[in-house]
Amino acid sequence: GRHLLSLKTAFSEQSYLPWGIEDNKLMNLKSNRTLLTSTDFALKYVYRKAFFNSHSATFGYTDDRIADTVVNLNNFFFGLDSTRQKYLSLEYEFTRDTRDSRAYPKTGYFLLASIRKTGLGLLPEEFKGADFRFQYSDYRKISRRFYTAAGVYFASNANNYKDFFSQTGLGYLNFVRGYEYYAVNGDEAILLKSLLKYELLPKKVVNLNFWPIRKAYQINKIPLEIYANVYFDAGYVNDRQG
Repeated sequence: GRHLLSLKTAFSEQSYLPWGIEDNKLMNLKSNRTLLTSTDFALKYVYRKAFFNSHSATFGYTDDRIADTVVNLNNFFFGLDSTRQKYLSLEYEFTRDTRDSRAYPKTGYFLLASIRKTGLGLLPEEFKGADFRFQYSDYRKISRRFYTAAGVYFASNANNYKDFFSQTGLGYLNFVRGYEYYAVNGDEAILLKSLLKYELLPKKVVNLNFWPIRKAYQINKIPLEIYANVYFDAGYVNDRQG
């Protein structure tokens, strides 16, 4: 097996921030001053026992602060009238990936399951919660030019506060195709995705023979494939906080 230990530190400031949702659309605030300041520290250990399987454990520290302007717009952004959210966290993640390509898979499957505990009781006024994520995607070739793909994504979080910032939902990195500009927040979210793919043009390599590209051996060949896709997606979000 292979072992990997990594350390990540990050500091960021945002002057453009989504602060709420209205009619399933994010409401954004743009300012000349900093609206959100984030400090993150993470120590991650990865164990890869087999070629397809990977286990990881992450210990982290997060400290987020918002300007009073954000609280005035949404006093439940971090919880009732709070301008700061800090916590220690511990996360475990398992992945199994047999896909033939990460960028545009056609065969194989991908499985991810993770659980994270935020708030370990070691800091004063520490934010406390728990998150669970599950994702499974399956890719198959069903005939010479037809392919299918199907997947499910589930996320759940629980905490003792009513806050906008830590909720899960749909419309961010995980969305129903065709509704990319919409968002729904909640405590539980499930997304089902399916796809039927037809290969219009089998893979071929296009040679770029015009100067100066033809002399650059790393980029003078471009693989080209063309597909027609038909998809069906469905999603559901449950908001216990109301």
